[in-house]
Amino acid sequence: MRDSTEPIVYAISIVEHRYQPQMGHPSFGSKAAAGLYQTLIAMMPRHTVFIESHLGSGVITQRKPAALRNIGIDLEGRAIQQFSCDYPVELVHGCCHQYLANYPFDGSELILADPPYLESTRKAPQRYRYRYDYEARDHVELLSLLQTIPCQVMLCGYLSALYDELVGDWNTIEMQVMNHAGVVTEKV
Repeated sequence: MRDSTEPIVYAISIVEHRYQPQMGHPSFGSKAAAGLYQTLIAMMPRHTVFIESHLGSGVITQRKPAALRNIGIDLEGRAIQQFSCDYPVELVHGCCHQYLANYPFDGSELILADPPYLESTRKAPQRYRYRYDYEARDHVELLSLLQTIPCQVMLCGYLSALYDELVGDWNTIEMQVMNHAGVVTEKV
């Protein structure tokens, strides 16, 4: 359990329908499809720097109030090229692991980490693949890194033994949302 003087950290377990993205439609795991972005934004603690480590469609960054500094990171060049926002966002085309490991954190930041879901937790893992997918070791590396960073973190992912083992002591909240598959329980 984290000490009360440490930043608040949320592990977000998402249960939502995934579909092959097409032009003009949300990407895999998009928080827009279920309207989940409103809940995530409302849960965000105060911060002056916002870092979305896996930008994807960028729906959270686009719809949340601007921080003093806003950063979106993605390996997918199309995500970076197609991203637009009403306020300045520093776009980083690269690996979030490297970026976060080298960022000079001062504790005023909030990281929203929404990596590709563990393949073992996907309903149709062969059908729904990311261009830059994560293997289990990539999840271990990311979660281990996030535990060392001295700032607040919101982490998205399906329920899994791996996440329970590595970040099982993080704060969570359960909620029900409607998505393409019907009503599902979200664990935030």
